[in-house]
Parts: sequence; structure tokens; C-alpha cells
Amino acid sequence: MLALKQMRPSLVELMHTCPALCTRLGLQGLACLATCSSNLKNACSATTCRDALELLDPTVKVARQGQLLEHHQQAALWLAALLQNAGAATTAAAVTQQLMSLPSVALPWAVQLVAAGVHIAYAQLLAAANSMLAGVEVWVQAQQQLGVQTDIPEAAVAICCGDEWNLTATPDGDAAALLQLAMNCSNPATAAAAASHLPEELEAGAARRLLLTAAARQHTEAVQQMTDLPFMQQHIDADTLEAVLRQLLAQGDCVQQLCRLPAAVQLSSEAVVCLLLDAVERHEAHNVRMLCGLAGAQQMSSEQMIDLLLGACTRIRTDFDDCSIDCVVDIGKLPAATALGIDDVMQLLAAVFQQCNCPDDASIHESDTSCTFLITRQLLSAAAAAELTDSQVVQLFSAAVMCNCVAGVMAMRASDIAGRLSSEMLLQLLQQAVEHGACACTASLCGLQAAQQLSCGDMERLFTAAVEHASAVSLLSLSRLPAAQQLSCEAMVRLLQASVDAKSVFVLSKLPAAGRLSSEAAAGLLLEAAMQRKHEAVKGLCLLAGSQQMSSKQALGLLEACACACADMGGVCVVGICALPAAQALSITDVVQLLGAAFQQGCCLSDLPGDDPRVVGTTTMVVALLNLPAAAGLSSTQVVQLVTKAAVCNNVVGFRVLVGLGFAERLSSETLLQSLQQAVEQGRGVSTVAVMLCKLPQAQQFSCGAVEGLLAAAIQRSSATAAQLWGSRGAAGGSHTAKQCNIHCRIVSAAGSTAAQLWGSRGAAGGSHTAKQCNIHCRIVSAAGSTAAQLCGSRGAGHCRSPARQRKVCRSLMQAAGRAALRQRRSCGRGLRSSCASRAGVGSLPAAGQLSCQTLA
Repeated sequence: MLALKQMRPSLVELMHTCPALCTRLGLQGLACLATCSSNLKNACSATTCRDALELLDPTVKVARQGQLLEHHQQAALWLAALLQNAGAATTAAAVTQQLMSLPSVALPWAVQLVAAGVHIAYAQLLAAANSMLAGVEVWVQAQQQLGVQTDIPEAAVAICCGDEWNLTATPDGDAAALLQLAMNCSNPATAAAAASHLPEELEAGAARRLLLTAAARQHTEAVQQMTDLPFMQQHIDADTLEAVLRQLLAQGDCVQQLCRLPAAVQLSSEAVVCLLLDAVERHEAHNVRMLCGLAGAQQMSSEQMIDLLLGACTRIRTDFDDCSIDCVVDIGKLPAATALGIDDVMQLLAAVFQQCNCPDDASIHESDTSCTFLITRQLLSAAAAAELTDSQVVQLFSAAVMCNCVAGVMAMRASDIAGRLSSEMLLQLLQQAVEHGACACTASLCGLQAAQQLSCGDMERLFTAAVEHASAVSLLSLSRLPAAQQLSCEAMVRLLQASVDAKSVFVLSKLPAAGRLSSEAAAGLLLEAAMQRKHEAVKGLCLLAGSQQMSSKQALGLLEACACACADMGGVCVVGICALPAAQALSITDVVQLLGAAFQQGCCLSDLPGDDPRVVGTTTMVVALLNLPAAAGLSSTQVVQLVTKAAVCNNVVGFRVLVGLGFAERLSSETLLQSLQQAVEQGRGVSTVAVMLCKLPQAQQFSCGAVEGLLAAAIQRSSATAAQLWGSRGAAGGSHTAKQCNIHCRIVSAAGSTAAQLWGSRGAAGGSHTAKQCNIHCRIVSAAGSTAAQLCGSRGAGHCRSPARQRKVCRSLMQAAGRAALRQRRSCGRGLRSSCASRAGVGSLPAAGQLSCQTLA
């Protein structure tokens, strides 16, 4: 719309110079275009008056289709505007002629058009009625409503307006025309009144037209009245009867009466096939039964029966609908259905299986009442079905399996051809069904007699295919066969090793071979499944009898392997193993050992989001281990040991679980200090856990000496930044003179701080900043690797009194910064990432605020 508004001038000019554009747009397009602006509206109106007849024809075609009511309405309104502006009588006459081809015009639109100048003459009215145009009477009603005087007689006006009329009072030449007008009206009462006044001397052509018109308008009462008349029955031929039946297939009573007419015997087989297909599609089972009783249906050929059955299969709405089933039963009783050849049966059954509409959740017991089941059973009852070869029988079963048509399999299983299947043939079909995911077909095939003869090797092969496709339903069906009960333990181990889901393992665990597995075999299966992260299989394997009889030593080995091998799905595997009786009997020492392994494995998870699979897996693992019965008896020493392990390994996930379950509350300030010291001394890299330890309530009771020792150990282990050290309250005290700056210098030289961090501290801003202080700046930056931009932006650098001295200092600083940057690029990335978090946490303790500057130095 915006683009059209921007193109207004060019569009208006183009509409005046290019008439083909307006014809292409049509009245609907012009109506939409006219809403954009007043200029376009005027241009569209002028174009409509100029090209009226050219625009009218496509508009009437659109309106005649009747698919879009809005288009129809727009066309009518624009035509009304057209007629109001059109002055030529020839144009108005042409428009009227076009409008008389529009079916079922609404009365309000007809009133507008009549008011605009549309006048319908008597001859035009009769011609429209003779062509069976629906709703032609609306024009007479509109003219009567507006008081327009026409040449239409009173009898015709009464018929169109639904009033009483007398056929005997009309001229003889108009009787047939008025009957046709009455039969074509939309009012059923008017048509019934006309049917009751039919003269016996009515011509055959007029009689047939009246019957066809009544059928087209769905005037069933009028049709029944006319077909009861003996003279009308003489005029009805086979073609007329077929056309009437097509119109009235949805009317059961009418169809029954029509099928009793003498002309029904003359209906051809082709006509009956078409009528039967229409009745099946309309879901009219009663009418299908009536049509099957016709002579044309009884004389149907095999080719016609094939077309009928194929067409019926494609038109069936649902396989379990009673109407569809009744239709199929009646068609299957025809003589042609039982006289089909072998090739015909094969072709039809393949099409039936392909068109099978059985829902996926339909049970096997429901399938024997489906439409597909009945069609298959009827086709197999044909004489040709007894001549099917073994390969053709396998081909039919295979076609049903590939289409997942359990109803077809059930029908063939209930027939005589099922006895021809050998165990080798059935093995092939079962393999195909399992691999294709046709679980219901697998269950149906397992009910055959040949399934009882399958060997253990055949059963292992089928089980392997079902396990590979994670088809627990197929496994359940196969497990009921005799050969499944005779599987060896070795075969069961191979099957369980290939299983990936808990349902398959659960089905296999119910077999006798699974109950005979030893605890060593069960432990091996659990270990392999856990290492391959088959957590669903682990859940099922834990149900084995061998798993329930496992020793504590075996459970400890399994849990330790899970804790050390995988951090993502290992946690889920641990939950299932922890539920075993052997795991519930683990000792406190075993639990501490397992938690230590879990903390060691999850040492690199501190930077990962909480929903990361590794974080979730480690959390699940630690929670499962801490929920073991032995974990409730952990001593304070063992809790300290676990907390220290989490801090040393920087296992944030494990430490959070310890805190969340209340184990951290059992720490005293002395044991917490011990854990912090070990974390600082033995920690690798950044220790987020150390910072979390400093936030515990027990850490607020540390003395100044304890904090001094922690800070000293932190500085010795790796460099601390000035921002972390001098950010503590203790570092801010004292008199910050030049001597204090020397202290700063020594500490920062050891800590590797940047000038921006150092000079941002409160201590560096104190005292008298002379040229000597600038030398101190220079030495610090040489050790810290700061950039000249960081240094020169500090407060201390701005106090050099001599400009020349300032330039010299700046040159020295920039040279030092360049050398430091080069060293930084050459150094190892891990070495540059110092363990700063521990010092930051210690510096935030209350005791750190009481430390003197000399102590910090």
C-alpha cells in the first residue's frame, strides 16, 4: 500500500494510457486501488465507465465461481456503480445479460442492481430458468420490491415470490415454461406444488428437464412425486436416472425409490461403478447397498471391480468407521469380487496395504474389525487366492509389513495362506518388521505357528535387530516365543551390551538367561554402559539379579570408575548404581574416597554455566554420593578433608553441594583456617573455592596473625595484585610517606601489579610526590609491566616538578612498558593467570583491615 501511494502520479497516468492494465486488474483490483487516494479513485471510476464491457466479463466469471463471497459482493457493488454512471442503453442491456448468468445472487445486491437500472424481462427469466440457473427468482423479487413495471405475467411473479398460483389459468404455451420456472425456484414448496400439477401430455424432453431441475435444486419431495407418476416413469431413461442419482446420493429415501424405476435395469456397469464410488466418498453405506443390488453391479467385470475397490480404498476416510466397513462388505459380496485372478488379487492387496488407514496406536485386537482387514479377507477368499505360490505369500506379507499394515497381516494370518510360511520365511519377515519399526506387525507375526519353531540363533538375531533399533515393544513380543526362554548367558551378555535404553534392558532382564548372570557379569555390563554414557541402560541393568547381588567392593569400583571417567553423564549413572544394595552398604572411608575422586575430576568447572551438562552431572554425582547412608556418619576431620580437597582442586560444584547439604556448618574457625592454608599452599591456578571459604561465618573470626600468614603464603605462591592487597582495610592505614611508597614498590615488584592498580590505591596517593617518587614509579612499572598510558594517568605521575625530569621519567617508563609487554607475550598463559582469587578473599576478611602497612610489606 505504501508503494502504491508513492506511485500515485505515474499510476494515474498509466491508467489513462494503458487500458490493458485496467483489464488485467479487474473490478476487484480497481476497487482496492481506489482506496489509496482520491486521484486514484477518480481514475478508477473513469476507467470503469470507459471499459465497462471489457471489465464485466472477467468479473462475472469470478462471481459465478462463488468461491469468494467477498469478491462476489465487490463485483456486484461495482457493477451497481457502473450502471449508475452508464448512460447508453446498449451498455445497460449487455450488463443485464451478463448478470443473468450469475447464480444465487443475494436479494440485497439484486435490489441495488435493479435500482441502478437492471431490468429483467420475461423472456430472460424463462431462459435462465430453462438453463437451471439457481436463484433466478431473486430478480423478480427485487423488481417487485422496488415497484418496477415489467412484462412478467402475474403467474410467474407468484411463482417467484412464493405465492399461490394456478397452472390452469395460464396460457397453454406457457405451462411448460412456468413449470420449469417453479421447479427451478429455491423454495421446495413451490417445486412440490408444480410437481402435483404435471399434465399427462407433457413431452418427454420437458419431463426429463423438470426431473433433472428438481434433482439439481435438491427438491426431494418433488422428485418423489414425479417418479411415482406412471407417465413420468415412461419418460425417464438410463442417462436421466444416472444424472438424478448423482445429484441425490445423499438422500437415502430418494435413492431407494429411484433404484426401483424401470430405467434402473438399463444402467450400465460403468455408470454403477461411478455411482458406487461417489456413494463411498459421501459415506452413504445405505445407498451403496441399494446400488449393489442393481443389475449393472451384478454384471460388473473383473477390471471394473479392480477399479471400484482401488477407488474405494482411496476414498475411505478412516479404517475403523462403521460406514466404510459396511460399504466394503457390500462391494465384496458382488460376483466380480470373488472371480478375480491371481494378479488381480496381488495388485489389489498391495494397493489396500498402501492405503491402510489404521492409526499407529491401534491394537492388534482392534485390527480384525477394520476396513482393511475385511477387504483383505474378502480378496483372500477368492478362488484365485488358493493358487498363490509360497513366494507370492511372502511377498504379500512383506508388502503389509513395509506399509505397517497390521490389519492386513492379521487378515492373512487368519487365512489359509499363513500355513505356507516356514520358519525361514517367518525369520525374514520378522527381521524386516523389526528393522522397519512395525511393532504391531511383529506382534502379529509372532502369533503364527512357524514362530514356535524358531531357533535360539534366530532369536538372538531378531533380538539384536530390536536392540539396535531400540524397539522395546518388538522385544516384548519376541520375548514370549519359546526360543527366547532358551537363550544362553553369553547371548544375553551380548544383547545387554548392545542395549542403549532402559526399556529394552528391562524386557531382556525378565528372560531366564538374564536371571542367571553372575554379579561379575552384571558389574562388567554396568561398567561398560557407564563408560559409554548409556545412562538409560544403566537404569535397566541395575534391575538385574546379578546387580542386586553385587558386593561392596564391586560397587566401589563401579562408582570410582564413574567418578573418574565422565563428568557429564557419569552423574546420572552414579544415581542408579548408588541405589544398589551393595552401594548402600559402603563404608565412610569409601564415600570419602569417591568424593575425593569426584572433586578431582570436576576441577575445571568453575567457569561453566550452571546448566552445562558437566556441571549438572558432577552436581548429581556429588549429591548421590553424599546421600549414601555412610555419608551421614562423616566426622569433622573427614569433612575438613573433603572441603580441603574441593578447595585445592577448586571444585566449585562440589563445594556448593557440601554447603547446600550443611556439611560446611560443621567446620570450626581453626579447621577452616587449616583448609584455607592448604588451599593457598597446594592450590593450582585460580581458587574460587578459597574465596567462597572466606565468606563462611567461621572465617570472620580469623586473627590478624592468621590473615598475615595467609597473605604471605598467597604472595609466595603467586603474584598478588595491588588492587587486591591494598583494597583491604589494613593496607589503607598508617602514614603514607615516601618510605611507604618504597614499601609499595617492593611488594608490587614481587606481586606483579600494574601501575593503574597501584596508583589507584589510597596509600599511593598520600605523601609528598616529588621527583624521587617518580623514580619509584619507574621501578614499579619496570617490574609490573604496566603501560605508559596507565602510569601517566595516575595521580603520582603528575607531581614531578621538573618538566625535563618528567620527560625523562616518561621515556624510561615507556621503554620499561615495551619490555614488559614483550615478556608478557613470550610467557606461558597459565603463569600469567595468577591465583589472585585467594588473596582477594583473604583481603576481605575483618582481620585484614587491622594489618599494618609494614606487615603487608
